[in-house]
Amino acid sequence: MRITEFELDYVVDRRRQTHRVIVGERFRQTPQFASEVTHVVVHPSWHVPARIADEELAPTLGRLSQQGFEAWTHAGDRVDMDSLAWEDESGFSSKYRLVQRAGPSNPLGRVKLELVNPFAVASPTLREALTSGQSGRVDLPEPLPVYLLYWPASVAPDGEIRSSDDFYDVDPSLLQALRRSTGARHWIDASLRGS
Repeated sequence: MRITEFELDYVVDRRRQTHRVIVGERFRQTPQFASEVTHVVVHPSWHVPARIADEELAPTLGRLSQQGFEAWTHAGDRVDMDSLAWEDESGFSSKYRLVQRAGPSNPLGRVKLELVNPFAVASPTLREALTSGQSGRVDLPEPLPVYLLYWPASVAPDGEIRSSDDFYDVDPSLLQALRRSTGARHWIDASLRGS
């Protein structure tokens, strides 16, 4: 997945395909890591992370049921959304968890790639049209490697150099670290001077 370009590349029958994905904003960045996809979930529900529930969604409880959200206690009992009141930013997720049913407003899309990651972030998802409205899990015969990469500059399959916005503002700290490295300092300084 190319985070800076909001795209996921994959290969089917030796043909490269690309789909759009949702990535984290600057204040909640999508981390870089390598993992494996073990199965896909068709028409997934979104189990909202506690931080997003507390900071972004709890203040808008009145509109959430119209977008397919349900509230549950941690004991597994469903709660009427109209009976809930938001008191402050902290504490909502200590009492309830939010789940958004599959549907057009669900940010996970129609197919979710399930992978192991140490960051508890949502897996990358595809927004491809599926004819069936049924939800379900499909196990893959063998795990597939996945790489989530943040590269504001990269090389396209045709050899062209492409650049993207550095919306996480990583380049300045990367250049500073490279300048501190003895081996890279001369190369960086020369390339910035154009020599």
